[in-house]
Amino acid sequence: MKKNKNKSNLMLKDEILKKYMTKVDFQHYLYVKRNSIDVNLDLADKLAEAILKWCKKLGVSQYSHYFFSLTGKTSGKVESFYETAKNGKLKINFSGKQLLKCEVDSSSFPNGEINSTYNAKGWVTLDLSMPIFVKENIEGVKTLIIPSLFCNKDGVALDEKTCLLRAGKALDQELTTFLHRMGMTDVDSVYCNVGCEQEYFLIDKDLFYKRKDLLYTGEVILGETLLINQHHKANYFCSDKVKIESFVDELNQKLLDVGIIIKSHHGEVAPKQQEIVQLYAPSAVAVNQNMYLMEIIDEIAEKHGYKVLLNEKPFEDVNGSGKHNNISISTSNNINLLDFREIDDDIFLTIISAFISGIDKHYDLLRLSTASLSNDHRLGGKEAPTSVFSVFLGKELLSMFDHYLNGESLSTLKFDIEKFERNRTSPFAFTGNKFEFRMVGSSQNISFPNAVLQTILADEFRIINAKLSKSIDVRKDLKDIIRSNIDNHIKIVYNGDCYSCEWKKRAEKLGIIDYSNSVDCFECLNLKKNVELFERNRVLSRKELKVRYVISLKRYMDDVCVKAKTLIAMCKEDIIPKMIETMRESKILAENDNLKSIDSDFNEQIQIFEEFIENLKILQKDVVSLDEFDEFKEKAEFARDVILKHIEEFKKLYKKMEENFLFHLKDYPDLNQILLCD
Repeated sequence: MKKNKNKSNLMLKDEILKKYMTKVDFQHYLYVKRNSIDVNLDLADKLAEAILKWCKKLGVSQYSHYFFSLTGKTSGKVESFYETAKNGKLKINFSGKQLLKCEVDSSSFPNGEINSTYNAKGWVTLDLSMPIFVKENIEGVKTLIIPSLFCNKDGVALDEKTCLLRAGKALDQELTTFLHRMGMTDVDSVYCNVGCEQEYFLIDKDLFYKRKDLLYTGEVILGETLLINQHHKANYFCSDKVKIESFVDELNQKLLDVGIIIKSHHGEVAPKQQEIVQLYAPSAVAVNQNMYLMEIIDEIAEKHGYKVLLNEKPFEDVNGSGKHNNISISTSNNINLLDFREIDDDIFLTIISAFISGIDKHYDLLRLSTASLSNDHRLGGKEAPTSVFSVFLGKELLSMFDHYLNGESLSTLKFDIEKFERNRTSPFAFTGNKFEFRMVGSSQNISFPNAVLQTILADEFRIINAKLSKSIDVRKDLKDIIRSNIDNHIKIVYNGDCYSCEWKKRAEKLGIIDYSNSVDCFECLNLKKNVELFERNRVLSRKELKVRYVISLKRYMDDVCVKAKTLIAMCKEDIIPKMIETMRESKILAENDNLKSIDSDFNEQIQIFEEFIENLKILQKDVVSLDEFDEFKEKAEFARDVILKHIEEFKKLYKKMEENFLFHLKDYPDLNQILLCD
């Protein structure tokens, strides 16, 4: 793709900001940013002045505070730099007050019923963890994007990102304290690095707009199975079509303009499925980058004649889409604490054992962090990890623990990072110098999964630090801590096939709960151990957890309802009229030819049609019945236990109907047209 030579870097990196500020003001800004101090109005005015100068140079005349509400999507109100001066003329202005925060109506966003319309003031506030950047749409209109956080007037977090920043702070404090105790006093801070492997389907947009189910739910609810097995389509590592290459080139350039570097892009296993991999970045930055990627990818796809599907399970008979969340832990002096080659044995194995201990105690929260209706359908099927949680360490790492706990020095032994395996069936796998959290769904905001993980790890090091604070021989006592973590929590580790009946039986025997559906997952937010975990680490308050609980139930219920209503609309507007037309033709044929076999087929069609209509009436009644329940939990349980069950029965009946009715919905492209035809 031909690059625009006039295009400037659209990310306001510190080295660019430095050019527009005095040396003293810039150093003040760096100090505030590094120490997570609130920006005062004086510094905000100087930052706003520098930002406006940069915007004028780029031809930007509007700005938006960019935040992630609990819808899981990006939000922001676009405002103009232009205002009316006293003389009545227009002028461009941007103040520190405008930069710092923007008032919004918090009752219009998901808020867990804590904000009513008459008491709805909320604030969107500047977040310095991610650089400001300029977004340019397809028409060339530029908008200054100010990464922000969102809370109500009482300071209750109503966004996805605030909890991640709090969790990162907790982990930094506890892990840095531990490292100093172990002699690594040159470490100023610690943070998680995250690299996302984003999977998605890229399908023809003309076909997309012809199907109501794809349009409203992001998945094909009714339809035939594939004629060709997905592995026979040979899509894996294939992105060689000129049209796709053109799309990828433009996407890469668009992301590069705002500092997002794509490490790789290739075809995934399923037909029309793609994967795009982001370069590692600090977790808060990785969240912003991934959300921007999901926002912009569809815009560019439309331009190239495609539609992007981020739904976790858009097609029943093929692979779903995940967002493999790769995690490493870095120090301020660039040491990867999950790489055994870079740190000593005690520190490395302490960190690994802390993961094992923390995950065994709170695996329910990690499963919860990935819960959604569409991800429930993905987990456990077609190469997605199972919903039963486990940690994969591999033979090499378990061998390290064996030698270490038997008193041998690992420095005298040879361990090869190339020998570390990958387990595609494992929800949480160690792969040599990082962990890979494979449960995360493709459409998700990754803030909460990473916030949960960092909170769990921070709490483990809080316990470790408390024990070591009274220690006379730190190294000796640390070995006992590692041994205790392994002995007490090794049950969460499984290196085999997580799809196997053997693991499911073993997990059940060990008391590892299979949270196979989201509604059960949501109850984990109310468990005493989990509430105390978040509160003692100052990540989420009891009220903020309640907000998430109510919103999660409501979203699940809404997703089920949309699915049911879409199915009903498809039947009423398209399928039933076609069935009636087909039966009428069959009857005419039977009467004209007086063939008993055709007449018999017609009677069977009538029977199936009546069953079809009866099931449709039941589904309609189910949706109406939701209003009879007062509590969101009751509604979500009814949606799961009754409506979803009837949808699945309806889908089976539709397949039966397809076998008995020789009809074709010409305006409804089937799976074979969508996935197999180029």
